[in-house]
Amino acid sequence: MRGQFTAASFIIVLLFSNSSFGQAVGFGCLGFVGGYGGYSFQRYNPAGLNEYIRVFNVNRDGSLNSKMSNFGTAKGYRVGINLFRANLEGFILTTKGFYQSLSEKQDASESIIDGDITTSFKVNIKNWAVGVDLGTSLTKALSWKVIDAALLYSSASFTDTRNYPSANTDVNKFETESWSFVIQSVQD
Repeated sequence: MRGQFTAASFIIVLLFSNSSFGQAVGFGCLGFVGGYGGYSFQRYNPAGLNEYIRVFNVNRDGSLNSKMSNFGTAKGYRVGINLFRANLEGFILTTKGFYQSLSEKQDASESIIDGDITTSFKVNIKNWAVGVDLGTSLTKALSWKVIDAALLYSSASFTDTRNYPSANTDVNKFETESWSFVIQSVQD
């Protein structure tokens, strides 16, 4: 996925960048059989939610102590495993799986006659995937991952929490689940 970064994989890429067997050695995203994990982030564009936040801020302009910011970057972690790897007539086939948990939270504080109201919006995204990738060596020092395909299960939730001066708290949680099949090329 675009916008994702796994720190452990980046460090290992740097360590092995001078290797003469690019697809033959590596860790995590490079195809080595074994596990990997690290920090992850994903950029997204929730246009409808950000428009709602804009209207929320405009309607409360005179009473807001702190405005709510827009959503667009969820952060969290990703762990995975490369289960199997085989060299098939010049092509390298790897099977893999991963779990990723991302979240983003934005807050606002508003003063009214009775006290302060705090509003929190939180987005949680969870991804599970199993897949395969197929690569080939172009030279001893350069490899090309031709296909990276995965069956991806994603779930997302949105939580709207409002704390009122009367010690009442309203929590509304919305959840959705979806399946998607993703085939992508590294050149995307």
